[in-house]
Amino acid sequence: MAKPNRTTALGADGAANPSVFAPVVCRAITAEEGVFKMYARGLGRFRRAAGVRVAAGRRGRLRVEASIVARYGAHPRELGTRIQRAVTEALGRVTDQGVERVTVIIADVAGP
Repeated sequence: MAKPNRTTALGADGAANPSVFAPVVCRAITAEEGVFKMYARGLGRFRRAAGVRVAAGRRGRLRVEASIVARYGAHPRELGTRIQRAVTEALGRVTDQGVERVTVIIADVAGP
């Protein structure tokens, strides 16, 4: 069986290109039960794409910061742990860079 194509998308400044990894991260997160939606923050040109920031950490490993709106009743710690696992697995399928850390910010909770 052929191995899937993998990409290393680092710019000249060493930052991972969010246009490559953000959709992968968003899909992994929104598939998790308890996530209402991504939380995009900031204004104008500084607005973070879909509530996700991806950057290069030590030795080129990826650092992910994701802001979400949780569904009412979701347990925050369990949700965060599931999201971290899902994002790490999803990125592992598309890149060999590895994941240094996944930070999940529950920015809001959708009412009942």
